[in-house]
Amino acid sequence: MSFPNKDDFLRMNFLYQASQIVVQPKSDHKPNTTLDRHNLNLSRFYIQQMKKVAQKKVLRISPEVKQTFCKGCNTLLIPGMSSTQRVRSKRQQHVVIRCLVCGLTKRFNCNNTQKKNHKKKKEKNNNNNNNNQTNNDNNNISQIKNCQNVSKQPTTKIKKKEN
Repeated sequence: MSFPNKDDFLRMNFLYQASQIVVQPKSDHKPNTTLDRHNLNLSRFYIQQMKKVAQKKVLRISPEVKQTFCKGCNTLLIPGMSSTQRVRSKRQQHVVIRCLVCGLTKRFNCNNTQKKNHKKKKEKNNNNNNNNQTNNDNNNISQIKNCQNVSKQPTTKIKKKEN
């Protein structure tokens, strides 16, 4: 099964995976909290290229992927290495992610109760609309049947005038 822009999505996926692999620490090294500057720049380049492909081809990057890199400097946000994560609950419970490279902060809500309640209300409204729609459909069907019972008039062909 194919879909439009498959090659572009594959390229974006490859660039994103390559940026993640470049930044991962090697197994023979000690766990280090600092990132290699060359690898960090290469990872940022891959993310930048992925965003350019998406922009040129007018493709959407999924929100899950967008949350993993910094909007300001295109750095992959790895907790403890290139970003800090804090869970706050002043207004609502949310996660605050701060990029250690450029200092940009992002805020993501954790609690989706409002969205769930909104969906439930939508479902109730849709059910009510569906009931009303079925009543309207039944009325339309009866009207159509009444129209079919009317005798059909013969159709006449229109002849084109020749000059």
